[in-house]
Amino acid sequence: MATRLAVHSDIEELIRHRAAMFEETGIDAHTDDRWRLAMHDLLEAGLGDEFVVAVVDAPGGDRLLASGTMCVLTRMPHPQNRSGRVAYIQSMWTDEDARRAGHARSVVETLLEVCQQRGIQRVELHASPAGASIYERLGFTWRTWHPEMIATLET
Repeated sequence: MATRLAVHSDIEELIRHRAAMFEETGIDAHTDDRWRLAMHDLLEAGLGDEFVVAVVDAPGGDRLLASGTMCVLTRMPHPQNRSGRVAYIQSMWTDEDARRAGHARSVVETLLEVCQQRGIQRVELHASPAGASIYERLGFTWRTWHPEMIATLET
């Protein structure tokens, strides 16, 4: 199966993938569907520009087997990243019946090709235990010098 960049007609399948990813990690994706509407609107407005998504079609094209999203961000420039442009890979998913066939690796390789085409040198992600070895084989390393912190604000 060839990996391609997602188009607007893929948005509902991308939402299905993200919900499945949440469910597999123990997050209830059905208690509040507002995130689905927000994701739809976000992809509708920014797909291909701010959000690049690589997908693998199932034979017959009735669904997507795998997908991964890359957000293109601009941060403050610094000595190791003079442009400040950063890609963040997230929402990686492969349907259970399509795993261990190289789809996730192909999705990440496609996203990295887009980074090279756009001149983006820094790519970040958070690896799940299931995906870590794929990323390591593609040259990602663990960042131990910069512990991550997070705050969740009420809105």
